[in-house]
Amino acid sequence: MSVSRFARDNHVFFEFLADVCLVKRQGTNEILLQGKLKDGLYMFTNLVQTTPYSAYTTAISTDSSTYHLWHSRFGHAQPRVIHQIMKICNIPFTAKREFCESCVVRKSHQLPFTASQTIYSKPLRFVFIDIWGPSATPATNGATYYISFVDAYTRYVWFYLIHTKSQPLTVFKSFKLYVEKQIGFELLSIQTDNAKEFLCFKSFLSPNGVTHCLTCPNTHEQNGFVERKY
Repeated sequence: MSVSRFARDNHVFFEFLADVCLVKRQGTNEILLQGKLKDGLYMFTNLVQTTPYSAYTTAISTDSSTYHLWHSRFGHAQPRVIHQIMKICNIPFTAKREFCESCVVRKSHQLPFTASQTIYSKPLRFVFIDIWGPSATPATNGATYYISFVDAYTRYVWFYLIHTKSQPLTVFKSFKLYVEKQIGFELLSIQTDNAKEFLCFKSFLSPNGVTHCLTCPNTHEQNGFVERKY
């Protein structure tokens, strides 16, 4: 229970002693509730209405008997838990479940990815690369993997069948030579994930002036253009 919220809503204050907690009315210091320490918590075992105006009657006033209010007070508990607590405490409660944005955000594993706003004006300025496999059914040549190349400007896709994950660098060299001759543009940048078969590209890319961009770990959305091609 939120002590500050309870005290503010009901115009009371709390007095904590070694084994007793007293809830007193502001101004008159009249004792409204008394809780005893049990297992490290103050328990109000006999929560009954003692006066026409008390903390109990104020707590169950009509304007505070909404699902959202009690849901927040109980630490965003499940509806079943809230109804059970209200029943045990004999507090009237018939409010229906409401949508809680905080619960949705808390249960989200990651923030949404927004679409890239980068605009490319020529082919081969940026190419996405990824490997798929292994396939349960081999191709006619026995290959169980394939490597894809997606141009960010044209969205054109090239893919090559490969037998093992040790072949990507050899395939990339052939791909680079082929597309630059056919299209007439130089390949400037590529983007891959952090798989070890792509990390070995560095020895070839640096001398040839090609930038290698790596996605953040566990964020395949950053390489979405080629991922969605599967």
